[in-house]
Amino acid sequence: MTLQEQIKKDMVAEYGKAKVNTMLTCYRVIVGEMQREKKKELSDDKVISILRKLEKSEIELIEAGGCGEDNTDTETLFLKVVRSYLPEPVSAETITKWIDDNVDFSKLKNEKQAIGMVMKHFGPTADGSIVKQLVIEYVTRMDL
Repeated sequence: MTLQEQIKKDMVAEYGKAKVNTMLTCYRVIVGEMQREKKKELSDDKVISILRKLEKSEIELIEAGGCGEDNTDTETLFLKVVRSYLPEPVSAETITKWIDDNVDFSKLKNEKQAIGMVMKHFGPTADGSIVKQLVIEYVTRMDL
């Protein structure tokens, strides 16, 4: 079962509990974002990309003070639902080890090519901003 199918199945299960509830609203937002795509059937990587975008947006909203009664909530129900479908992120140590073992900077024109290689290998389990930071640190450390 694809991730998209699982989310829709969970939404239907939530719909059976009550016609109006907060969890159902969370699922409707997620499914609505998936439906904005041109393709009807999305790959798991695309769904994860959508979920990451929703996660980032919700975090920004929390940081701006737009969530919670007293604006101290660090994780909303929506954020919990979104994160429940996201894979565990790859650790910085794992990424650094992979760079050590697989990237030959002497054959690359610039560090952006290395970032692309790492992102292609790890896919949506790696955070692009962390990968960029690690590659820059690696290049600086190696004096490349």
